[in-house]
Amino acid sequence: MNTVTGLQSWYQGNCDGDWEHQFGIQIETLDNPGWLVKINLEGTLQEGVDFPAVKIDRSEQKPGDANRILWEAVKRSGRRCRLCSGVIVLGARCYSCTNVFLLSSQT
Repeated sequence: MNTVTGLQSWYQGNCDGDWEHQFGIQIETLDNPGWLVKINLEGTLQEGVDFPAVKIDRSEQKPGDANRILWEAVKRSGRRCRLCSGVIVLGARCYSCTNVFLLSSQT
């Protein structure tokens, strides 16, 4: 399972006819380049769960090749979770970070 599949599953599991109208997931691009995923945990199983921050840097950047930056970071702030990653890391390579926050506490 990759990050997108995991997020879809988590989102679907929280949709109850009400929650999805107020909360959810936002995916944006960053200018360094990369991705920013904002997840509102309010009303979910993860709302009251403490998570450690995760930061991974596997950079393979060569001069003039910003698209090869392999990094990811996950931070919890209040009822929100922020996942940031390099431009090519959003898929399977970033799954480990999302798993820490979302899928591990779905029981």
